[in-house]
Amino acid sequence: MSVPKEFSKLFDSKKVYKQQYTSALSLPFSQQLPIVGFCAHTEEDVRRLESMFEGLQAMKVPLIIFWSGAKKLSLDWYEQASVIAPHDAHYESMWRACDTAYCFTSEDLKTAIASGVVPLAPKGLKGADNYDPNKEKGNAFIFDVLNPWVMFSSLVRALETYKFPFDWKCIVRNAKR
Repeated sequence: MSVPKEFSKLFDSKKVYKQQYTSALSLPFSQQLPIVGFCAHTEEDVRRLESMFEGLQAMKVPLIIFWSGAKKLSLDWYEQASVIAPHDAHYESMWRACDTAYCFTSEDLKTAIASGVVPLAPKGLKGADNYDPNKEKGNAFIFDVLNPWVMFSSLVRALETYKFPFDWKCIVRNAKR
């Protein structure tokens, strides 16, 4: 997966991907609102996501689900979401359109970081360090347990931090190092 080598160009290209793919997927587009990705490998992952439905709906975040399960996934429960599978032509580009994403495996984490996406990750996932705004350290927003409330709180933290471009770029830069 290739992203611009110059750090400043990464954010310019991300704007283009966001606008292009939100329109193609009929997702709401706003530079002020991040696109959230969710890596789902199993039905259990999808149930976790569904359990956060009310919060996602209240926040009105556009959602791209990176689905690698065997069955086709239907999303009757959230209209601001789109499902992308690894074999889809625009899979890598969809990663580049995301600003943040729930990552549960090392592979998800590597893909997110390579795409300039800030990970939302469970505690203990190697390579994910919780962001500390006071020290400007860390490359992810960590949640302690696989609980919908705790997972959702990491998204809220990310959404609040996204409002501060300097801090957001700091997190992405930390991940790229």
